[in-house]
Amino acid sequence: MQQKNLIIFCLLSFVILMVWMPLRYLLFPPVPPPPPPLKLPHKQLWASLPVELMTMAPAGVPGIGPALPQVTQLALADWSAGNREAWFSAWLANKEKPAEQPPKPPPAVAEKPKKPAQQKPAEKYVLGDDTNFNIRATITTLGGGIKELVLNKFKEADRLGRPVKGENLHLIPEGDHDDDPAAFLLYHFGRPTPTPDDKNNPPLDILGKLVWEKVSYSNQGDKHELVLKAVPEPEVIKDGQAHKVSITKTYTLGSGDYHVGLELKFELSGDAKESINVGYQLAGPLRMPIEGVWYTSIFRNAIIGGFDGNGKNVWRDVQDNRTIGVQGGGRDLVRDENDQKFIRFAGVATQFFASLIVVDNEQKESVKKNFIRWARPTLESASPNPNQQFLDDITTRVNAEVELKAGAPVVHKYLLYHGPVKVRLLGQLAGEKEVDPDLIERYETTLHLNQLTDYGRFGFWTDLIVLVTNVMHRLLWILSHVLPRWLCIITLTILVRGSMFPLSRKQALQSAKMQAKMRELAPEFKQLEEKYKNDPMGLQHAKHELMMKRGINPMAMLGSCWIVLAQMPIFLGLYYSLQESILFRLAPFLWMKNLAAPDMLIWWGENIPWISRPQDQGSSWLFLGPYFNILPIIWVVLQIMQQKMMMLPPTNEQEAMQQKMMKYMMVVIGVMFYKVAAGLCLYFIMSAAWSLAERKLLPKSQISPASPTAGGASGRGKSPPGPKPPPGPKPPPGPRPKLRPRPSNGDGVVQRVKDWWEKVLEEAKKK
Repeated sequence: MQQKNLIIFCLLSFVILMVWMPLRYLLFPPVPPPPPPLKLPHKQLWASLPVELMTMAPAGVPGIGPALPQVTQLALADWSAGNREAWFSAWLANKEKPAEQPPKPPPAVAEKPKKPAQQKPAEKYVLGDDTNFNIRATITTLGGGIKELVLNKFKEADRLGRPVKGENLHLIPEGDHDDDPAAFLLYHFGRPTPTPDDKNNPPLDILGKLVWEKVSYSNQGDKHELVLKAVPEPEVIKDGQAHKVSITKTYTLGSGDYHVGLELKFELSGDAKESINVGYQLAGPLRMPIEGVWYTSIFRNAIIGGFDGNGKNVWRDVQDNRTIGVQGGGRDLVRDENDQKFIRFAGVATQFFASLIVVDNEQKESVKKNFIRWARPTLESASPNPNQQFLDDITTRVNAEVELKAGAPVVHKYLLYHGPVKVRLLGQLAGEKEVDPDLIERYETTLHLNQLTDYGRFGFWTDLIVLVTNVMHRLLWILSHVLPRWLCIITLTILVRGSMFPLSRKQALQSAKMQAKMRELAPEFKQLEEKYKNDPMGLQHAKHELMMKRGINPMAMLGSCWIVLAQMPIFLGLYYSLQESILFRLAPFLWMKNLAAPDMLIWWGENIPWISRPQDQGSSWLFLGPYFNILPIIWVVLQIMQQKMMMLPPTNEQEAMQQKMMKYMMVVIGVMFYKVAAGLCLYFIMSAAWSLAERKLLPKSQISPASPTAGGASGRGKSPPGPKPPPGPKPPPGPRPKLRPRPSNGDGVVQRVKDWWEKVLEEAKKK
């Protein structure tokens, strides 16, 4: 009964989950349509509109008029719904007065920034154009940002997860259009001391559209450098007076680094007597590619993290691009003004790689340590698809503040990290790819980039999973020195299952003995079912009493749960290690082109409704992708064989139905695991084959009962006792004949071979 209830619960949970996935798009549309203007006040209307509509010219909306100024649009796109509602409430209150015009915001904020009189053509400079460099960065003077960034030691993969021959990984692609913005652009605030909720002081896009002037450029040796300067200098208005700020960006790249150094130098021009607080915004990466868009579970995640004032307690916030797309932006992460919460890194991570803005730990003593005031993920897609928010492009923006005095420049140092999400894996690169261990230690420990990988936050359980995952990474790396990648997984499976062999063998023996005893009780169970035909509770109570009377404890069946629980950290550790391992990414085996992707045996196209059409991804739970994968099917077949071997023959229709439901559940689980990585499927298949062999080779002498049980039942394979022999004279006293003891060998194979050989000898004597 308990097994039946568990099966029904699992089926109902799965049905509810599968029904809810398509219904949520109908009940809760990601981008709600604007409500009718006559039924809602204007402020509620504007608060409910998505950001993209607010940046258009809403001339058809009553009472709103022409498009808003460009700077105001930029501010609204970066505000929350509450801030937008408050701004439009004040704006409409003034607009609806017949005798007055809408108030004009201060010129530095509300007026459209004027373009420089002379706009030079943009130029591009390359850092790391030598093959000895791990990174090749192309920097454009238009905005002074990184237009393209390539990881020279990693191969490119297309959107389906297949390797691209002869191409290195473009972690930040250049873009499909010439006007696509560069990454890591710099903006400034028109007024000092900005705050996240300051609606009158948005960041200005002047520096992002300005053609910066090259000061110096060096691409010789093991360290390349490019220095850019903003000309003309941007202005910051304080107390009605404009102050010019000189800004210089210095990019540096070392041959063995997986980061681009960035220094921002600010200097107050003129002879200002008072200090001024200048706020700036540094945007993050753009257009990071999604490998295997049809099978991956990690698309783009915005990651913001740091630590407390003493540097001991590390925190991290993860926001996926689906949520950011639905909300039109992410939530703010604000520093603690009492220096109890430091923001130290922000960026975007995919399944294998990350691109981050990291505060350099080597700042000048005069620089305030906690200079980043807040960070925020933002939606960057020009035309997001409301049905597929998981494909939207996102970035993170850090907003900092610097206090300037005339003649006293201030420099803020950053590291723009570009490399594996699991920073520790850089230590597994060898040969020409080898990375300095001190640099890895700096990334992982000093800069706290070991917080990028996500295993959940469950206290001791998480620590255990992290430990096991690191052990799995280490074992796979050691095995890869002498074995191919695919054989490393098989060898690791044998090592894991071999280490747990005593526990799993004990579980298999206990389960087999329980089955043998339950078969003996099958006739008596049938009698009880006839006796308690109309009393289910009485039937369960009678069965329980009978089982306890014959030495079968139903609670003993739960002992296998401890073994399953003991395997969970190992399974999860191996799962995470294969999901993030750069060693198995694009590693081939047989027809498989990528062990970190499904096996992709046969291409069946992208035109099958609900199954493989790209537009059905995310809305159809039956979406399987454009490939037929054979490895999950092999695993399901092995699991069904294992179930058939372990289950008792059904004694009634109810048990037969339960066994059928278990088979159907395995098929459903196979569909859910259909897009699992091929490397993980190899582990599943090897583990299932191990379990089958382990159960098949159990010694029968330890499974069958040694003596007949009470009630006339006998052991499996034993004939029932015959009639008692008639009374007669007792045999004369004397020594009893010695019986040849049957060897009690724990190895079932050896014992069966001996029995077969004895049988062959007996038949030979008869002939």
